[in-house]
Amino acid sequence: MLTRKNRFYEKFIRSGEITDWLDYCSSSIWDDIKANFLLGDRLARINEVEFTNRLCRDLSILIANDKIQSPIRLWHAKNEKANGNDLEIVVEVDSDRYLVFPCQCKRIFRGTVNTEPKYRQIWHSSDEYGFQIQNLLEYAEKVGGIPIYLFFNYIDDVNFSEDYGITVCDGAYIAKQYYFIENYPSAISFKNVHPPAQRISDFIKNRGLSTYKHIKYEPKLYSSKDLDIIPGWMEINPPIEYSDGRYVALQVNSENSSRKSINFTPKFRIMFTISKFQHRIINWR
Repeated sequence: MLTRKNRFYEKFIRSGEITDWLDYCSSSIWDDIKANFLLGDRLARINEVEFTNRLCRDLSILIANDKIQSPIRLWHAKNEKANGNDLEIVVEVDSDRYLVFPCQCKRIFRGTVNTEPKYRQIWHSSDEYGFQIQNLLEYAEKVGGIPIYLFFNYIDDVNFSEDYGITVCDGAYIAKQYYFIENYPSAISFKNVHPPAQRISDFIKNRGLSTYKHIKYEPKLYSSKDLDIIPGWMEINPPIEYSDGRYVALQVNSENSSRKSINFTPKFRIMFTISKFQHRIINWR
């Protein structure tokens, strides 16, 4: 008997649609957090950095499959100190017009008796870098992007299925609703943000266009050329029709570069395009 996760994968194999693959990936993360809830950290510890790395690693494996054309491109930060739970998601909303979504990743934690599962580290801060949510908002405004949270989830509730394992929520909404208030809560629960948070597959189907009702500036539309001249990125298995170099703008060192940010340093950039690509297969060894 096929599990729901396997059915998601079979659906992807039949359709070849990246949104079906994202549902499969979401269901896998849902199962892992469920195991963590049941077995505890000693036997099944996992964090958002590991989930983020897995998402990007599995995407890199997907684009390396020469039998599948994928509407995705993937970059790794050259900066080895980049934060493993910071991302940039780039979505093509029209022909060669892209929105940038700086993204903070957070996993849900099991609640105590009579309490709901919560994102306990949503307001993480340090003496050196301050609050992550403020860094996210400031970086997003600097690059003309739309701040979002990528949530890794599990909840024991019949109203939510395994494809809610990865969801996306407007970061400005979270800040306005729960952070920039007196006596803000120490954590927020799954149901605090679902809705408006949506499955990552729905976010991509909607081209991210339903997520920026709460920012106070007009988001910037980038061209692919605009994105390519931002320094500090190394593309993984670029599409065949793109230049042979894996490194992006190595010599660019502009003082006005939108890549520069002291406190928000995304480790990966994932681009979702309208067209599908045949990717070059690169031997990294």
